[in-house]
Amino acid sequence: MTTVPEYAPSNGMGVTGLVNGIIGACLAWVPGLGFILGILGIVFGSIGLYYASQGKATNKGMAIAGLVLGIFAVAFWPVGLMIATASVAGASR
Repeated sequence: MTTVPEYAPSNGMGVTGLVNGIIGACLAWVPGLGFILGILGIVFGSIGLYYASQGKATNKGMAIAGLVLGIFAVAFWPVGLMIATASVAGASR
């Protein structure tokens, strides 16, 4: 009789949060885009962290990293907006 090996549940939400957080942090200087990806990183990272704490998923570290990078992207958004505004104002002179 063969037994089916049990696999630990993966954390797709945590991985999605990490990917969105990384891309959002890299593109945080782009007004709007970094903010949206940062929000998605926060949402998916939080869901992944919840699933990992409930034992429904693994990769808790990826979910935390996505959450932190998403927070960075959202926090950097006003700075990127000020830089873009200053560059447009400087170019119009």
